[in-house]
Amino acid sequence: MPRISFFHIFLFLFFSIGFFARAQVVRYDTKVKIIKGRKIIEKSFLININSRDDLHLADIEIEVQNSQEFKLLEASALDSHGEQVRKLKKRDIKTRSNLSYESFFNDDVVKEFELFWNDFPYQIKYAYRIVEYKFVSVANWYPLVDKDVSVQRASLQVVVPSDYPLSMDFSDLLQYKVTENEDVKTMVWEIRDYRKPEKEMFAPHVLETIPHVSVFPQYFKYGVEGRADSWASFGAWFDSLNEGSLMLTVREKMIVDKLLEDIHDKKEIVKTLYHYLQDNVRYVNVRLDIGGLKSFPAQYVCQKKYGDCKALTTYMKALLNYVGIASNYVLVRGGFDVPRINKKLPAQQFNHVFLAVPTGNDTLWLENTSGTVPFNYVGSSLQNRKALFVDEDCSKLVDLPAMTLDDVYEERVFEFRLDEGGNGAITIDQEFRGSTFEMYRYLQKSLNLQEQERKIKNGLNTTYLELKSFSFLSSDRDDHQLNILVEASGKNLYRQVANMKIIHPPVLQISTPEKPDKRRNPIRVHIPVHKSDSIIYNLAIPDHWEVQLPPDTSLDTPFGKYETRYLKENKKLVVVNKFQLFQGEYPVKDYEAFYSFFSEIDKTGHQAGIIISIQ
Repeated sequence: MPRISFFHIFLFLFFSIGFFARAQVVRYDTKVKIIKGRKIIEKSFLININSRDDLHLADIEIEVQNSQEFKLLEASALDSHGEQVRKLKKRDIKTRSNLSYESFFNDDVVKEFELFWNDFPYQIKYAYRIVEYKFVSVANWYPLVDKDVSVQRASLQVVVPSDYPLSMDFSDLLQYKVTENEDVKTMVWEIRDYRKPEKEMFAPHVLETIPHVSVFPQYFKYGVEGRADSWASFGAWFDSLNEGSLMLTVREKMIVDKLLEDIHDKKEIVKTLYHYLQDNVRYVNVRLDIGGLKSFPAQYVCQKKYGDCKALTTYMKALLNYVGIASNYVLVRGGFDVPRINKKLPAQQFNHVFLAVPTGNDTLWLENTSGTVPFNYVGSSLQNRKALFVDEDCSKLVDLPAMTLDDVYEERVFEFRLDEGGNGAITIDQEFRGSTFEMYRYLQKSLNLQEQERKIKNGLNTTYLELKSFSFLSSDRDDHQLNILVEASGKNLYRQVANMKIIHPPVLQISTPEKPDKRRNPIRVHIPVHKSDSIIYNLAIPDHWEVQLPPDTSLDTPFGKYETRYLKENKKLVVVNKFQLFQGEYPVKDYEAFYSFFSEIDKTGHQAGIIISIQ
């Protein structure tokens, strides 16, 4: 009879008691070692696959940069007794280019393989090594493998020479231990039984709430030697990395001379060159060799007429430099909802670059990757955050301008011309600013008519109308607003109840956040909201019919304001809805009041109905 060990009993219990419901990462270990200027990363995984719903975890993709060396150390499938039932063969590993819809040229690759097995439950076990010779980060680690899968144990080990200067920051939720042995320093972080929290509305970015470790070298060589012991030194390194990239072709200089021959005002010169960039080059994501950080030279864009954010920003900087106007790179973490950078940790924490042009007491901001945004416009994906203003040894963190309530104002005017049956024409005059303006400006310039119509109809968020036509009302390319006029029709817009006709006016599109009993994080409104709807009903009803209007509503809170007003003028009914949400941060103890504000708005909008009594 075979001997049954304690290990086999443990495995049987582990797989059979409560683990069939969902996958689990049993172990996730990362080891980083700095040896003679190389960074060696080893990652190993042991994951429970309990059903077919978990098989996506056995379909494995590993991104590898062209400058890195990759080696798969092991890959196998284990049955419920811990016995190996499948071992990956070398020919089972596929390599493909890491191109995506965001990337035009890219010499990075993806190593992919699968560890499928037919009998559930089973485990997958794999490990790999990556060697880097150029790096600006030692480790940027989170204890997660998949967003929906809990981790039983995760660890990070970093081994560096004792005299290797580091900057680092890590979460208090992690167990931390450091040891020194001869000339080597070893740091270990560990966490057990962890699951990623659910994303919450109006909250810090989820990555700010996850335990993490960030470790950066204070001295490094990436393209050129650099330091990151301060933001000034890191900015100086970025400047030196891109030194010598501002040369234009002879043809480009001749074009600039012709463009500017009658323009002498500095701001007008900058605007003219910015419009020239927008009209003549396009954005593509190009990542070749150290192209992840180093810009292609301006001559590259002159010849190719395209580039990524670094190349286009360098090209714009070169245009300005040619006419004697100084400008500065600005490094930022771009996006509509992104984690904040760690101000205490000078390092590469950015994913985007644009340009600042100081003009006396003011600064012009140039977003060079878009052919549709206005001149000197800090949009919703850049506003209200820290950025690195690159100025050699004087580089520093700055606050980018925050959008105000006026900057994000959206107004819609609905005019209904209805007969006694509730049928008729509808005109909707819309004026947009902020992120909605940016979206519609893009689709106006970039999408075909069918796609434009679909987007505009979806934006109205109504099911009762049939869109007949739409038009973008003419505006200057540098306006910060866009008007769209929609002509539509509707049928049976009255709801008949006994001898009454009931009208439910369109409600403002406002999402209600999670209930207070589920809230964990403080409140963060990173961009304000300001909306107004005016709904006008021209009604073909007899004078003796009685109209009952709901009561007006007014809410005024520390978080924002809301009001609804109802007016009757002869055969015209007017409903006005206004909503403001202030930019700001509030402690979690205020969340119940914050939620109550939204809840009252929702209740008001869905209970309100105009009643027309037929006499």
